[in-house]
Amino acid sequence: MKNLFIVSVLFFVVLQFAIANPFDTGWKTYYQPNGITFIGRQQGDEFYFYSVTNNGYYFIQDYATGWFYYAAQQTNGKFASNGSKVVMDYPSSLCREIDSNKVRFAIEKTKEQIFFE
Repeated sequence: MKNLFIVSVLFFVVLQFAIANPFDTGWKTYYQPNGITFIGRQQGDEFYFYSVTNNGYYFIQDYATGWFYYAAQQTNGKFASNGSKVVMDYPSSLCREIDSNKVRFAIEKTKEQIFFE
């Protein structure tokens, strides 16, 4: 009986690492360094997340400068800046498109890096 309990506990501990826990910040106000604001949210889990404006454009932050830029999805599934600042510049239509196959690829690659490297 004691062995069954230990195996059960270990199973649930391992299961917690195998299942992604979703998160969603909800809509919140983001501030550009010059004081301009916009509404956005972050969604995802510990393996993959993204940020999107209230009108559907993806964005990322350049932590060195503090600016938020519209982002397009790369072939590896991750997002990269297209050089246009959120609210201040006109976004590309690519900043609204997301390819679920690229997302799956990015998630699997991240899991491999966490668990096997």
